[in-house]
Amino acid sequence: MAKLALIGCSPSSGSTMFADLLDSSEHSACGPELEFFCNRNLFEFKRFKASPRTQSELFSIGSTGIFPRFERLKHYGLAESELMKMVSASDSLNAFQRHFAAHFASYREKGDDSIVFEKTPQNANSIDLWLNSSNENHFVFLYRDPFYVFNSLMNRGWSLYTSVVTWLSYLGKVLPHFDNPRLHGIKLENLVEDPFGITSELINNIHGSLDISPEQVRLGYENNSYRKQSSKRKAEWEVNTVTSGIMNPNAKVIAETRLALFKVIGKQKLGLSYAERFALEVIPLRDACLMLGYDVDRFSESSDLELAPSTKERIKFFTKTVRSVVTRTGNLGDSSLFSNALD
Repeated sequence: MAKLALIGCSPSSGSTMFADLLDSSEHSACGPELEFFCNRNLFEFKRFKASPRTQSELFSIGSTGIFPRFERLKHYGLAESELMKMVSASDSLNAFQRHFAAHFASYREKGDDSIVFEKTPQNANSIDLWLNSSNENHFVFLYRDPFYVFNSLMNRGWSLYTSVVTWLSYLGKVLPHFDNPRLHGIKLENLVEDPFGITSELINNIHGSLDISPEQVRLGYENNSYRKQSSKRKAEWEVNTVTSGIMNPNAKVIAETRLALFKVIGKQKLGLSYAERFALEVIPLRDACLMLGYDVDRFSESSDLELAPSTKERIKFFTKTVRSVVTRTGNLGDSSLFSNALD
C-alpha cells in the first residue's frame, strides 16, 4: 500500500531539486507544493472534516499565512472538490493519507507500494503532530549551509534579519525531533555530491523492503517529464531546470560585503518569547553550524552585530498579525514578537 511522507525545510534549501530526484524512481512520486499538510488543524481530523478550510497558525516569519495551493491539484489528478470528497469519505487522518497516497501513486503509474512525498517547506509547521499521529509517518528535513540560504533569500529581496530568523526558526521547529528515527535529515551539500545514491537510500529506508539502485534513480531523473511540467521555478534560482544534470547551488560566489555581514552574526539566536510562542528550540547560529557540520571558523570572535527589522518589515509583521487575528490563528501580541524575534 502506498504511503505518504512529508518534506519540510527552510526556503532556499534546494528542496525543488530534491523533489525532482524523489520523483524519479518506479516506487516514489513527488508532486508540486500543496501547502495543505502544514495546517495543524488537519490533525484534529474530525473537526477539520466539519470545516476543512479553517487555517492554523504558522510559525514562519516570512509567510503571512497558510494558502492551500488547490490550483496545483491538477498535477495530482485531482480537483479541489475531489480532494474534499476524499477528506469527507475518510474516517481518520491515517485513512485520508492512505487514500491520497494511493490515488497519486496510481495517477503517476507507480507501484502499489510506492512512497508519495509531499514537499512544502512549511510542512515543518506540523512536524510534531505528523510524527506523533502514527508510528509509520516519516518526515524528511533538508538543510543547507545558512550562509548560502541567507545569500539566496537576500537575492530574492529578503532582509538579513528575516533570513536569519527564518533559518533559525525552521531548524528550531525540527531540532526537538532529531533523535526520532523517522526524521531523516538530508544535508544539501551531501545530496549534491551523491544525488542518486542518497535519494535511493532514503526511499529504501522509508519503505523498508525496497532495493532501488542509484542507477534506477539516475535513469528516472534523466527521463522525468512530469516534474518539468508541474514544478514552477524562480528565475533567480541557481538550479532552475530538470534533467540538465545536478548542479551545485553553492557554487555561486557570495559577495564580500555580505560575507562581512555574515561573519559577525554567529551569536544570533531566537528570542525566548518568540521561541516559546511557536515552540521553537533556541540555538545560536554558530552552534547550529557546528552541530550540522558547517565551518564555524568563518565567524568572527566579535560576533556582536545586532539585527533588527526595517520599518517596512515592521509594517508587514503588523499586517501579518492583523490577518492572523481575523482568521483566529494568532493574537495582537505577535506583531511585537516578530519584530523582536532575535535575542
